[in-house]
Amino acid sequence: MKGMEQALARELFHTQVIESGSGTEIAERTKAVAAEIEGMQEATQSQASFVFTGQEFLPPEGSGEGTTVTPEISTLGGQIDVGLLQENADADWGIVVDTLQNTAEDVQEVVGAAQTEEIEGNTVGYAYQGVTESSVIDVTAAIKEDAPGASLIDTANLEDTVMHEDEHELQAKQWNAESVKIVGVHKNITRLLVSEVGAMSRQKTVAQNSADYQEMWSFLTGMISAKEAKEAARKGDLVGLAQKINEKRGNTEDISVTEGAGKA
Repeated sequence: MKGMEQALARELFHTQVIESGSGTEIAERTKAVAAEIEGMQEATQSQASFVFTGQEFLPPEGSGEGTTVTPEISTLGGQIDVGLLQENADADWGIVVDTLQNTAEDVQEVVGAAQTEEIEGNTVGYAYQGVTESSVIDVTAAIKEDAPGASLIDTANLEDTVMHEDEHELQAKQWNAESVKIVGVHKNITRLLVSEVGAMSRQKTVAQNSADYQEMWSFLTGMISAKEAKEAARKGDLVGLAQKINEKRGNTEDISVTEGAGKA
């Protein structure tokens, strides 16, 4: 039964809440939907002695009552179809409301004023290097599969996404190279590699990242620390980081810049 409530809360969140806006705006819309559901529930309960036909409430046969009650949108809901409650009469709507309210609190606390967007593909967020408040977070990517009565949001997952994008904002706009070759290393050390590992260093775990990003993490942190990658990305010093890796490897040959400096 609880799976039904979680599915209903998830459906309402996707259909009634999610659109571009700040985390605060998403939270406020979620609270509004929860309040509307509560109002609809109270209104339909007050008509418990009537039979819902899909368009109106009719008195039960043999009741002697001759009044037909047509539900008003102002009393039974705004954007939400009143029939949703009737079609899911077995659901515990109190759990749905609690789930939405908890979700609103989580989004407000974790995302706050940052912008949100439902992003296609596997991208869960993005930001521009060196540009304050440029982060865009896909809140839907952190929705749990099973969280009835609590929140739809996996807050640990969402916090990692927010921290990752926040770190990109702190990274340099201008770098002294885009790609550097180190003798004996099978792949070039690139701006993308260092900036992403630097951003991942702010996460509690890299388990949520794609296989490609986890491979980046393993490759670079096998030669230098994540902290060193973060510091280099903030300075835009790809050359200096490559030189440090070269020295740690004991190479006698110099590094070579294969692609020059660039902007974010």
